[in-house]
Amino acid sequence: MHQSIGIKVAIFSVIDGKLKVYAPEGNLPSKVWKKGMIPEDEVAQIIKESVGVPITQGYVEQLYTISRPDEKDFDIAIIYYFLLADRYIVKHEGWVKSVDTADRTIVSYATQRLRWKIEYTNVAYSLLPDEFVFGELQRAYEAILHRTLDKRNFRKKIFSLNILKDTGKKRALGRARPAQTYIFKERKLAFV
Repeated sequence: MHQSIGIKVAIFSVIDGKLKVYAPEGNLPSKVWKKGMIPEDEVAQIIKESVGVPITQGYVEQLYTISRPDEKDFDIAIIYYFLLADRYIVKHEGWVKSVDTADRTIVSYATQRLRWKIEYTNVAYSLLPDEFVFGELQRAYEAILHRTLDKRNFRKKIFSLNILKDTGKKRALGRARPAQTYIFKERKLAFV
């Protein structure tokens, strides 16, 4: 009996204040894995072909490997998720809030893992521009957690983690007074 092995990637971004996943036609980007392929290289290729950016522009992590002979795509699937700042997104087609296909379980679990991960790491950096105002950071957290956060408590919590650096610059935001901009001290995964 021949078993097929595949790689699937749940690509996430915060677009217009909502956590969205790239799933054109309701399906996550995927490819059949063949002998001799290196999974990480294949994930990089899937990301590049799907959203047009190199893997180095975001954060990637393997979620799990699953063996489900009843799965329509593959008998065995290696699942990854990738976080991408919306500034890299050229086309907004294919970005959805949820999927109604067999990939729904993957997206649901990946979202939950992301929620857990922002509790103990700085991984939100991968969803933001290099320089950002505090409100953008809070909106990214709210999109991931799917709930509104108290501004003062969130601010206090984030500053206690010592993960941000004040740039000394301000950005005009419409009619409101200019807001202070920040950068992450590290733009790579760090535990907090």
